[in-house]
Amino acid sequence: MKESKLEQFKKIEKLKEKWLTPLQDCVQKINDTFVTFCKHVGIVGEVSLKGNETDYEKWEIEIKVKFRDDEKLMALSMHRQSEGERSNFPLYY
Repeated sequence: MKESKLEQFKKIEKLKEKWLTPLQDCVQKINDTFVTFCKHVGIVGEVSLKGNETDYEKWEIEIKVKFRDDEKLMALSMHRQSEGERSNFPLYY
């Protein structure tokens, strides 16, 4: 007997809960530690899970940082931060 689309959807959602919740919890713990560390070195930073709810292959961990008071929190990238800032942050993470 074929499963209905609703049954398939429910199955997928149940499977997703098994891995997504622990993943989100893990990223939250990393973020909490990262935020605390950043405060100790006088900057602002955060770590988050970024991606489209239905395209898991494109999910990524995003690190955002702010080195100066007049800046906004921006994703760490080779185009935005200086070479020194970029080279130090993966060590912090």
